[in-house]
Amino acid sequence: MDEEEKKTDESFEWTSTKDLKRFATNRPTPILTPIINPPEPQHVSPLKATKRSKIAVALISFVLLWLGMEWEFVGPRNFRATPKGHSKDTTVITPCKNNKRDYIRNNTRSMIGSWQANTWIPPDGWVYVSLTKMQQLYINKTIVWLGDSLSRRAALTWHSLLTTSDPQDASLFSLSSSTIIDVTKEEDEYECPWYTKAKHRPKICRLNSTYPFLHVRENCWTQVLQFFHDENKKPVTMSHDPDLIVVAVGTWDIDVKMTCRLDDHYPLPMIVEKAVIALNRVASSQLRVVVRTAAYSDWGEERAIEIDAMNEVLMDRIDQMMNPFLTYIHWGGAMKPRALYPNRITGDNRAHFGVEGRLVLLHMLTNHLLDVGFFDSEG
Repeated sequence: MDEEEKKTDESFEWTSTKDLKRFATNRPTPILTPIINPPEPQHVSPLKATKRSKIAVALISFVLLWLGMEWEFVGPRNFRATPKGHSKDTTVITPCKNNKRDYIRNNTRSMIGSWQANTWIPPDGWVYVSLTKMQQLYINKTIVWLGDSLSRRAALTWHSLLTTSDPQDASLFSLSSSTIIDVTKEEDEYECPWYTKAKHRPKICRLNSTYPFLHVRENCWTQVLQFFHDENKKPVTMSHDPDLIVVAVGTWDIDVKMTCRLDDHYPLPMIVEKAVIALNRVASSQLRVVVRTAAYSDWGEERAIEIDAMNEVLMDRIDQMMNPFLTYIHWGGAMKPRALYPNRITGDNRAHFGVEGRLVLLHMLTNHLLDVGFFDSEG
C-alpha cells in the first residue's frame, strides 16, 4: 500500500463490514461512507495572543530598522587607505576660516550656473576669470591631473591658455587642435621623459615651464584608488610636492564597467568611498585635492541616471570627511543640460565635449580655488 493510501486510511474511520450480514439479499447493498472526525477547535488564551502580537510587532520593527540603517562598505582587502606600518589618523580637521570669500561646503554642488545656447552663465558669486588674471594666479603652481581623456584634454587646454602670448586672443586652434589636446592619445605613447620607472607613469609633463603640471592617465575609480595605494608604499614619485591634485574620472565607470573591473563584490559606491578615504589622507594645507564630478557620454538618459547616482555618492562622501583641503566642483551638474542629444556640445567622440565644455571646467576650477583661498600668499 502506498504511503498516501496509508495516510488516508489513518485519517478516516470506516464502518464494519460485519454489519452487512443482517441486510436481506434482495435489498441493495449500502454504500460505505467514511466517518470523518472533525478537528477539535483550538482555543488560544488571550494572554498568549497578546504575547504573540507583541513578538510580531517587535520583529517587524527590527526588520524595518535594519533596512533603514546606512551601512559602510569595507572595501577590497588589497587596497590600503593607511600605509603599512602607520597608525590610523583620527585627527578631526576643522573647516578653514581664512578664505577670501566664505566657502559654504553645502552649497558647492549647487554652483553649476546656467546656459544660453552654448554660452555658460556662471552662478551668483562666480565670474568669468580673465586670461590675464588666470595667468597671474597659476604662476609656479604645480598641478597633477589624475584622470581619463576628458581630463587630459582639459589640462592641455588649460596649459594652452596659460602659455598663450596674447591674453586678448587665445586662438581656437591652440585650444582645440588634436595636435595639442590629443597628444599621447594612444595607450602606448608617452610624451613625458621623466619617471620612466614609476608604476603609474605620467604620460604628459610640463615641469620645466612657468605653469608646471603632470597628467597621469587613470580611467577608473579603481585605478585612482590603486594609484594612492601604490604611492603610499614609497615616497611620492609623480612630482616635487605638487600644490594641487585634480581628480577627473567617472565616465568609464559607467560606460566601460568591465574595463574598470566593477562587479558585485566591489561595486562602484564601495570603490568611490575607499578612494575618497585615500584622497582625504593626502589632502592637507600643503596639498589641496579637488575632485571633478563626472559628466555624461552621449549614450542616453539611462546612463545619465547612473552618472547622477555616482556623483551624489562622491559628493556625499567628500562632504562627510569635513576636510577643508578636499573639495569638489560639480562639473557634471553644470554640463548636464548640454550633455545629451539634441543639445549636446559635441567633441570628437561620444564621450568628449567641445571647447566650451572644457572652458566651463577651467572657469569653475579657478573660481572654486579662489573661494577656498588656494591662491592666498600664506598658502
